[in-house]
Amino acid sequence: MTTGETCPSCGDQFDRLGTHWARSDCEYPTPTSETDEILTGILMGDGSLASHDSENPYMRWNNVNRRFMEFVHEKLKPITTSLKVTRTVRESYRYNEKREDRDWPVHPEEYNDIYIIRTRRLPYFQRFKNWYTEDGKRFPDDLELTPVIAKYWYVCDGTVNWMRDYSAKIQFTSRNESGREEFVTELFERAGFSIKRNRHMYYLSVDESKSMLEWMGSPLPGFEYKWEIGSRSSYERKKKRAHRQRFH
Repeated sequence: MTTGETCPSCGDQFDRLGTHWARSDCEYPTPTSETDEILTGILMGDGSLASHDSENPYMRWNNVNRRFMEFVHEKLKPITTSLKVTRTVRESYRYNEKREDRDWPVHPEEYNDIYIIRTRRLPYFQRFKNWYTEDGKRFPDDLELTPVIAKYWYVCDGTVNWMRDYSAKIQFTSRNESGREEFVTELFERAGFSIKRNRHMYYLSVDESKSMLEWMGSPLPGFEYKWEIGSRSSYERKKKRAHRQRFH
């Protein structure tokens, strides 16, 4: 009896769903508009496109937040193939401990397991080929922020910046857009938000931060702390809970 995954087109189960799509009359799945926005936001942050030259590229991304990765893996099925630990907390600790170029102290409690999600190879992912140039990954000129896109970008490359008066504002980081700071600024402005920038970091004011968090909607599982800008102690508790260590 087959115990694989169900093809959304024919309803049968297959151990290798991607192979079934490639060799049968069933069409490759077309992601919903929400899935498209989720993948766009992830690609803006932790995601990368693999097999650029293939007719069926795929995406992959790493993250240490297990709850988030489990949530995304389930939400994007059958687009995703697997969720695995690519490096354990012990392996991460040992790796950094042995680095000859390390100029910082290494503490095991600061490390987490690193998880990786990989999607299936689909013709759909050809649309992201224009994100890659000789200089690496670059946001396309026609990119526009939506609440969903911004939310997934934020959990990948966003942080909460606490100030001395205990107020907080959020920031986004985009190293791959070096030299295109005006483009990123206009990306926020077209979505209705003004920002200040410092090299590859983009800051919103306290009030703008509140507005953007409301605009993006409810927090994603595992990243509730990135929506907590009202209480520093609550933020720290939620962050500690999200990144509970498993070093043993």
